Amino acid sequence: MEHGEFYYRAGVCYYKIDRFDRAMPYLDKARRFFALDPMYVEKELQAEMILGNILSETGQYEKAEAHFLSLLERASGLGETEGLILRSLGQNAVRNHHFYKAETYYQQALAHSAYRTSRYSTKTKAELANALLRQQPPSVKKGSKLLKEALRASGGG
Repeated sequence: MEHGEFYYRAGVCYYKIDRFDRAMPYLDKARRFFALDPMYVEKELQAEMILGNILSETGQYEKAEAHFLSLLERASGLGETEGLILRSLGQNAVRNHHFYKAETYYQQALAHSAYRTSRYSTKTKAELANALLRQQPPSVKKGSKLLKEALRASGGG
């Protein structure tokens, strides 16, 4: 699993600097290592999630959505991981200008108690607010309220 961790971290580093072509082989190798041990199912799903994010960020929205939905089935019962996959579905929908769909995914992510108390929930609230404010017509009241909540939770207000 040390090899899997190495490949995972290298893939994440390349992903964060938008070198998707370099990130993908590392993440795929990490995913294959993690798949060998049932104790690493969440790490495997996380590597798969980043691969889905790469699909989304390169404009392959339908492929990314299908990828995330299959991951969501496999993540059943893994609260925080389920929430992260739902958040990724929301981000994919925003990139594809489907703001109502994004709202649904973000709300589903925040409905998971394990996710709602995770460090990612504040970002998800802000992303939900963004989706609400970008809808036609915009949901200004709900969006503004969520932005204020996210700001307070982040220590900014």
